[in-house]
Amino acid sequence: MNKKISVARIQAYKALCEVIINKAFSNIAVNKHINLCVKSIEDRKLAINIVYGTLKKTCQLERVINMLSSKPSESLDASVKVILMMSLYQLMYLDKIPHYAVVCDAVEMCKVYKFKSAASFVNAVLRNALRKKDKLITKHSDFDEIMLYECNFPVWLTNLLKKDYSKNRLVSIAKAFEAPPCVYIRVNTLKITPDQLLKKLEDEGIAACNTYVPNTLKIMSGVNIFSSKAYKDGDFYAQDISGVIAGYVLSPEKNDNILDICAAPGGKSFNAAIISKTAKVLSCDINSVKLDMLKRSASQMGLSNISTLKRDAVSCFDDQKCFFDKVICDVPCSGLGVIARKPEILSNITKTHIDNLVCLQKNILLRACDYIKQGGIIVYSTCTLNKSENFGVIEKILKERSDVSLTAIKLDFELKTAHEEMKRGLLELYPDKDECDGFFIAKLTKNK
Repeated sequence: MNKKISVARIQAYKALCEVIINKAFSNIAVNKHINLCVKSIEDRKLAINIVYGTLKKTCQLERVINMLSSKPSESLDASVKVILMMSLYQLMYLDKIPHYAVVCDAVEMCKVYKFKSAASFVNAVLRNALRKKDKLITKHSDFDEIMLYECNFPVWLTNLLKKDYSKNRLVSIAKAFEAPPCVYIRVNTLKITPDQLLKKLEDEGIAACNTYVPNTLKIMSGVNIFSSKAYKDGDFYAQDISGVIAGYVLSPEKNDNILDICAAPGGKSFNAAIISKTAKVLSCDINSVKLDMLKRSASQMGLSNISTLKRDAVSCFDDQKCFFDKVICDVPCSGLGVIARKPEILSNITKTHIDNLVCLQKNILLRACDYIKQGGIIVYSTCTLNKSENFGVIEKILKERSDVSLTAIKLDFELKTAHEEMKRGLLELYPDKDECDGFFIAKLTKNK
């Protein structure tokens, strides 16, 4: 490997190629190419910043390439385009990095990765960018341009969301996704108290603090938490505040039979097992690899009351009809509430995909209604802002199933902001107000 190239840029390039060209999830690519490969904390921070910053500014960076280059961005070799975009991101948005280092590393990467003929082209575009640097970042006043170039939302998606949100709300939510996402962990209170875990993490050089959600900590700084002794001891698992809240809405009790109908990666199953202590939790998923990971995590945390089963969430199993006291129905969704964590969603999502998801979500929830006992509770949740996947699905179910109804959500702790919709059995959480992912929760009861 050419030692002149920064390891942070090399690994950021590899991760970005996985995401942009091979359509991998950014969190998986970052873990594979950066967290597991970059030893220096500073280099790791820089590489992660380059990856997520580039993904969050894709539309703006493509616009700039078209401004600076004689070749339109869509005609460029995909790998060369990755090098250009990540380099432009650094020149435009990172003030503390020497410009010459960015340009030199970009040129060297072209040579190392067998795009030698593109080296002079990349050099010319980046040097042109330096000459015009003050003109590259434009403050937009037009709403669609703000959403597209500042927030990376394609026009068709903005038009879709405008049906349910005002322009000001959309901009506020979209800009909240620009900030680096917070890392939250759910304490395994079967093993350790929050105060004990705070001290244990501190001893390992990890700063954390309590949050407004019980037994949930926010990681402030320090080493990779997944290499910590506390993690290996099963003292916690990573879960956003919104997911923990959904667990408390479920209110698991010690004698409950609980079904997690789309369980992987397992956070909501773990939450139910920890809160109830002794409830029987059946975690189902169609993906056997993810189920195996769930099983290993449950074992690591000492959650012996979780069992797993591979199966399709929309298939009917007559022997379990009206069997469960609680059903966790965290369905596949468009992910428009977790853009801060997975910014590639905005480049990959399509209207057809969303329409197909709505159909799947409805079918999974209908099946959940079959499995629940009379008087039992279903908690339906998504991590999207798209209301057709949220209350739109609930409306369809309420029309088709006269035996289920919404029931008020009551929590034993105060949320960050007031949520009047909880009285109706709904909870909508937003990154700009609730310090968490965008998330939707509905609480349904099967009528007696």
